[in-house]
Amino acid sequence: MESEDSVEEPPAAPAAPDHRLRSLLSLILSSISLSLSIIVTILFIVAYLKYPKLVRRLSIQLAATICFVNIWFSMSAVLNELFLKPSWQCTFLAWLYAFSELFIVFLTCSIAVHLLFTFVLNRKSSNFHDLWYFIIPLLISGIITAIPLGSGQYGYSKTEDSCWFKYKGEKSSAIIWSMATYFGWLLLGVLFCGISVALVFWNVRKVLNEVKHTVGSGQSKPDGQKQGKMKMAYIATRIARYPAIPVITQLLNLVDEFIAHANGSSVEGLLFAAYMFASIQGLLYAIAFLLDHTFLKVVHAARVDLYEYHELNQSSGGWMVRVAYQLGVKDANAGAA
Repeated sequence: MESEDSVEEPPAAPAAPDHRLRSLLSLILSSISLSLSIIVTILFIVAYLKYPKLVRRLSIQLAATICFVNIWFSMSAVLNELFLKPSWQCTFLAWLYAFSELFIVFLTCSIAVHLLFTFVLNRKSSNFHDLWYFIIPLLISGIITAIPLGSGQYGYSKTEDSCWFKYKGEKSSAIIWSMATYFGWLLLGVLFCGISVALVFWNVRKVLNEVKHTVGSGQSKPDGQKQGKMKMAYIATRIARYPAIPVITQLLNLVDEFIAHANGSSVEGLLFAAYMFASIQGLLYAIAFLLDHTFLKVVHAARVDLYEYHELNQSSGGWMVRVAYQLGVKDANAGAA
């Protein structure tokens, strides 16, 4: 006689054309996100080794960590299509998907918190505190997803046709577990990111109005303090791209999930869009990283170094100049002579 825990889900219906198209496009976009996340991670490692002083900013380090975690998120989404059957691999992929997604959202919340402290509240934290921006998201996402993993809630779901929360007794059980240990926390993270972005742009607008009022009062140009605020506002708008990404990529997913629980089924067009936006998460984070003002400084420094190396290579010293340059001799030409 079977126990309650062994109650099976209803058999899955044959995959519809829309489902196959959705899975194919999601696989392609997730693969692109995976590739770009790997590239960004490699670029950051090279930048950290070559220009450590330029990448000391907390926001760029958090962004690079997000891209690294997105490697595992995109990988779990890609491999999900290969293990659509009850197995320990399917259970692991379901946990990895939930853990990495929550970790990414909480790391993004860390960027939002740091941005609020430095730009909106004009406060700074010490290097000791900076470490907690990484540790707290890791601990929270790890604890939240460890509970359903230890309770055997992850696995192959026939109704979802994917490695996700599975039935264990009743259908409502999977819904409660997914809401309590994934979607509920995801919603809180998305809301916090959205509120943070709104506060940042409200503060940017306030700074611009102050500068406009100063110029309008007869002053030819803003003073040094106002120019500093304008520069900070410009940087803040660029960093605010990061907390805007979960709002863009996860909002439709959350709306579809709550509609599905309320009505018993998803809206096909909304579900399709939710899949696509979730799949380009890594792509958007990678673009935001490559356009980050700190990374652009690294690119500029690398271009200057390449130009100087090229100039030395073309000088009369030949290979001896190159050796002297690589050894860090200040006056390479004199050393070659």
